[in-house]
Amino acid sequence: MSVSYEIDRRSGVILSRATGRVTCEDMLGMSKTAINDTRRGSPYRELFDLRDVVEYDIDGDGIKKLVSYLTSRGELVRFGRVAYVPSKDMVYGIGRMFEACGSDIPLEFMVFRDFNQASSWVGISLPEKSL
Repeated sequence: MSVSYEIDRRSGVILSRATGRVTCEDMLGMSKTAINDTRRGSPYRELFDLRDVVEYDIDGDGIKKLVSYLTSRGELVRFGRVAYVPSKDMVYGIGRMFEACGSDIPLEFMVFRDFNQASSWVGISLPEKSL
């Protein structure tokens, strides 16, 4: 699978990582698992490393599916923060589209170019190559 996660024990932050080719089904499957993982902290916080994504196969309909799912799980993500850190312009642009379409999701979502800024924003300090 091209998308995986672990949970930082001290902070409860979800540390997600995507590599290679990523599809909407990959993202949706990982989101469903991570949101319901009882080891995660509250409020919901996720640092998503997308710097090794080669192909991001998510279109407008895929973004709508992800937004719809996260909106339906509002009670589990309320007051949370999700930081995306892509390296490719296309992945950055799709993240910004998600950010714009996700205004009904009860969490903050931001796309970052800088890994350290993203990790600080979700409340964790990690070395840049740690994910």
